[in-house]
Amino acid sequence: MHDLGRSGYLRTHREIVGVFTLARPPEEIRLGEIVYLGEKTETVIDCMDKPNRPCQIFPACRLKGVLDEAAAAFFEVLDRYTLADLVKQPAKMKAVLGM
Repeated sequence: MHDLGRSGYLRTHREIVGVFTLARPPEEIRLGEIVYLGEKTETVIDCMDKPNRPCQIFPACRLKGVLDEAAAAFFEVLDRYTLADLVKQPAKMKAVLGM
């Protein structure tokens, strides 16, 4: 929650402890941005078996490239959707949550 607030996605209300509201309209918040904020990188593996030493098979390995391509595709799909897309049926969501 702290990172979401610091990054401008949530607004905290100091007068009411534990209350957050969106700092931006849901149509402007891309899902990829939110997931990336939690992940900090699109890299799946870093190819280091010890600090500052590349994995022994790094020169011949193709796995990192494949995983990087998959991660890029993952974020590309998430970036096509916004928070607003997730809440298009608020009545159904409220019914499921018993609200």
